[in-house]
Amino acid sequence: MTQLSDHIQAVRRHRDGSIDFDYYRVRSTAMRSAAKRDTRILKTLLRSLAIGTLAVVGVAFVMSAPAPVVDASCKHCSVRMMPIDVPSAATLIASSPRALRTE
Repeated sequence: MTQLSDHIQAVRRHRDGSIDFDYYRVRSTAMRSAAKRDTRILKTLLRSLAIGTLAVVGVAFVMSAPAPVVDASCKHCSVRMMPIDVPSAATLIASSPRALRTE
């Protein structure tokens, strides 16, 4: 069992024996400010992590979607369905350096 004198020495006091409330008030304000700062940092970190996770999931979702298909049938084509990602032969011919030269 602790004695009363041990307990009294644990409390910060002025020279006249009264409790130093200003010391405890300043200390609690500093601890409260540190807790708020840490909470703000943690909140920002978690928000950034959530946004990053959603971005990665969104990119993965978009990448896994199949390419849209356009009906490119004509009397000269034997292929009835062509993905949009594949350029047509006319586009390849028109983009060649020879076709871009003006004489």
